[in-house]
Amino acid sequence: MTACLIHFNLDTSLLMRYLGNNYTGAYREVDKIVALLREYKIDHDLIDKYIRVMLTGCPNRFVADSSRANALLHWRMRNGLTVNKLLGEVLTNMNKEDKNNFVITLPHWIARYTPNLFFTPQHILVKPGRKNRQIFDASKRHTQHSIPINMMTSTPLGSEEACLFGRVREDIFRRIYNLRISFPSNDIVIHANDVKSAFRQIKLHPDIRGAFSYIIADKLFLYPVASHSARTSALPIGRSYDRF
Repeated sequence: MTACLIHFNLDTSLLMRYLGNNYTGAYREVDKIVALLREYKIDHDLIDKYIRVMLTGCPNRFVADSSRANALLHWRMRNGLTVNKLLGEVLTNMNKEDKNNFVITLPHWIARYTPNLFFTPQHILVKPGRKNRQIFDASKRHTQHSIPINMMTSTPLGSEEACLFGRVREDIFRRIYNLRISFPSNDIVIHANDVKSAFRQIKLHPDIRGAFSYIIADKLFLYPVASHSARTSALPIGRSYDRF
């Protein structure tokens, strides 16, 4: 990867385009999926947004800059204390991310020479009885003047979809309740509401992927996919299609 990046004059967008495949979602048969969505009478506006997400990438709009002082602050502050405390576990997870083409792994020293990078701190969310989760802490402000990546995105401008994730459970229960009233004697079949690596299905546009980077230990990771805590990664909530 290092040799490839140097070949492209340290241009991360060219590196991403060259790699293609799972890094850009090039394997997806968007035309077939869109044809299926049209059969179910999905709103044309939602289908158009889906096409943009799948073929162009996210966010919808990203025009931002950062002062040198702000960029250096995020570079030097690095990650939360939990990352160093659980470094072995974190590196194991990053190895899995690399294997699945969810990150591009480079030596950290190359960051000094690579233009248009910005560094977002990582944090490990630890909850008793639950698996530890690595967080792309896109809202973390190291000082009152620091500007994280979430403050650079287009969400405040209204160009991104609203995040409806918090309503999913309530909406599903309401849907089941109404179906039971309408069809008291029928079996109700609703698909599982979990998509494997859901947020990884949304890819970032190659031109801005350098802005979504982070450093762990002696490795620089370029992040080509949407993250759970980024403002632009809210997945649209689709309705289940029930068959009786």
